[in-house]
Amino acid sequence: MSVQITYKDIDGIEHKLEYESGVTKLILNNGRMASIDLAPLSSFTDLQELWLGHPFPNHLRNQLEDIDLSPLSSCAHLETLMLCRNNFRKIDLNPLKDCPNLRILDLQHNQLQSVDLSPLNSCTNLEMLFFHVDELQQIDLNPLSSCVKLWDFSLMYNKLTSIDLSPLSSCTNMQRLGLSGNLLKNIDLSPMSSLKHLQQIELAENQLESIDLSPLKHCNSLRRIGLFGNKLRNVDLSPLNSCLNFDFSSVEGI
Repeated sequence: MSVQITYKDIDGIEHKLEYESGVTKLILNNGRMASIDLAPLSSFTDLQELWLGHPFPNHLRNQLEDIDLSPLSSCAHLETLMLCRNNFRKIDLNPLKDCPNLRILDLQHNQLQSVDLSPLNSCTNLEMLFFHVDELQQIDLNPLSSCVKLWDFSLMYNKLTSIDLSPLSSCTNMQRLGLSGNLLKNIDLSPMSSLKHLQQIELAENQLESIDLSPLKHCNSLRRIGLFGNKLRNVDLSPLNSCLNFDFSSVEGI
């Protein structure tokens, strides 16, 4: 059975795209898309990947400002949702609570000022979550405590002034955590002590004046921590001596 998906371009012209409802991957990224009706996707019960944006800057960029994800609640097999490089200021992730197989959610390079992660509490297979280069001023990470497979998480280049990392202590597969380019004046790394697979933490270009690295002595896989561009003085790096593969050149500029 074929299904039509309707979208409007930046000139207000309506277009119709026809697909077979049994497809598993949809790439809808032509650089001119200003709005799209995802309602037909409710019949795409085999859909595994939906691309409405591309993470790399050399690809065309859509111009979506708003989107209703409700039809995706029928896509129980959805694994990848790419919404990056659009113009979203807000987004309702609630329909994703019915997507238990979601592994990748990419919302980088938008204009998001806030986001409620509560629906992701049901996405226990989530592995990669990206919000870098948005405009987030605060974010509650508590829903991520159930995302035990999460290994790559980025909030770099937002406007965060504080963040509680405690919920991430249960994300024991975490390898990369990006928090560079925010407005953080202090940060408690204690929750990181349980992350045995952690390899990289990026905290550069914040406003940190001091930092306690002692929780990282238990992170034997740690290779890098970015700290340049802060206001740090006399940081005790000795806890990192237990990180056998650590690259001490990664802490330049302090």
